[in-house]
Amino acid sequence: MNKKIRLGILFGGESGEHAVSVKSALYLFKNVPKDYEVWPIGISEKGVLKFSSDAWTHEFRQAMELSDLHSWLESASPGAFVLPLDSSFHQFSQFTIHQENFYLLNGKIDVIFPIIHGTSGEDGRWQSILEVLGIPYVGCDERSSMIGMDKDFQKRLALQSSVPVVPFIRCHINDKKEEVHQRILESFQYPCFIKPNSQGSSLGISEASTKENLAKALDDAFSYGEYALIEKKIIGRELECAFLGTEHDFILSGPGEIKLTGAYTYEEKYVKNNAETILEPNIPESLKENILNYSKILVSSLRLYGICRIDFWFSHENHIYFNEVNTLPGMTSISLYPKLLEHKGIYPEYWIDKVIKLAMMRNYERKITLRN
Repeated sequence: MNKKIRLGILFGGESGEHAVSVKSALYLFKNVPKDYEVWPIGISEKGVLKFSSDAWTHEFRQAMELSDLHSWLESASPGAFVLPLDSSFHQFSQFTIHQENFYLLNGKIDVIFPIIHGTSGEDGRWQSILEVLGIPYVGCDERSSMIGMDKDFQKRLALQSSVPVVPFIRCHINDKKEEVHQRILESFQYPCFIKPNSQGSSLGISEASTKENLAKALDDAFSYGEYALIEKKIIGRELECAFLGTEHDFILSGPGEIKLTGAYTYEEKYVKNNAETILEPNIPESLKENILNYSKILVSSLRLYGICRIDFWFSHENHIYFNEVNTLPGMTSISLYPKLLEHKGIYPEYWIDKVIKLAMMRNYERKITLRN
């Protein structure tokens, strides 16, 4: 009898996307194939890294509710191993490397599926730690993960690859607001969107239509980090493609559409659930073809791996713009990624198994390369 692969699902985190991560983790817990031994690895909102004393059975995971995951994360039951997690990861990485009783080092986990959205989760930090430890993990490597969280960087790479993007500028928290205002006037005029440069799930996004709106919008964006991205407001539709595979052997779904009834914010998307997903949007075939062609270019430019979502804007003037790539797409009730794959006939048990095997293959190939 073959030994089951021991899969750790890493979720939660201290970022503003904690709740989205827990929802995504629930989707994974319920859809991992039966032939895996599944271990939860959670990080509470207070930064406590936590493990279960036992693997979670298939039956237990099928009966699980979202509230159960939140309760497990926030409790400190006697059967759990907990570790205070320094937000800089410096103390954590030192502890990880030197403590022999740390679960990840004593052979309890064969591969990890990280589903921590946002900072400290999909920005390359965890990926770097797992690289150092030699533990296989699902998704993009540390380089591509970092680029996936840096909106300015990925847009510049897209432009270098002749993929159009919405006109934008980047500004720093120390920049004078009057100077930022002048740059907007010189670049694309108002109205515009202001967003944190390294956040996801529409956190910290505001619209500014005047100089007076700008100051508050910048303050909101800078509350998430030292850089903000300012983009010309595009009136149009958000279209998204699902990527599955490697840079050299991958599947792309046709574009789906996200429709919001309110403002384009985290609250509208994930709290009020004011989002509609359309798997077969009414768009010309030529547009679908162009989006898929741009997506193929971005797969290579950004070196995507495992699972990713590639987002575009289709303006009312019939222009296509690359918006951003999401290297750890959400798995919530409104998330297009799993829906697009299932619409293409690729069901969760299959693609989850596939990306886990890809993670283990990459890890094996890198070890062989290092030995040679």
